[in-house]
Amino acid sequence: MAKKTASKKPTKKELGERIARLEADVERLTTEAVTAVRKAEKKARKAIEQNTSLRARVDELEQAAPGSPIPQSAPAGEDLESLTAAELRSRAKAAGVPGYSRMPKAALVEALGS
Repeated sequence: MAKKTASKKPTKKELGERIARLEADVERLTTEAVTAVRKAEKKARKAIEQNTSLRARVDELEQAAPGSPIPQSAPAGEDLESLTAAELRSRAKAAGVPGYSRMPKAALVEALGS
C-alpha cells in the first residue's frame, strides 16, 4: 500500500509570486482579447462596406435596361487596390474582361478601373 505524503503548504512569498504571475497572465490575455476584438470589428466593417458596395452594384445592374451593355468600370469611390486578386478576377469575369484568369493583380485593377 502506498504511503500518503503530506503536501507542503505554500509560503506567503510563494503565494504572492503565484498571484503576481496570474495577474500578469490576466493582463496579457486581456490585451490579446481586446486586440482580437478590434481586428474582428475591423474585418466586419470591411465586409459591411464591401457588401454595401456590391449591393449598390447589383441595384445598378438590375436597373439597367435589358440588352444594354454592363459598365466595366468600378463604382465611384471604390479602391480596387484593396481587393484581392481572386476578388478582382471574379469581378473581371462578371464584367466579361478577356484573359482575366491569367492577368496579374495590377492588370486586373487597370482593366476594371477603365
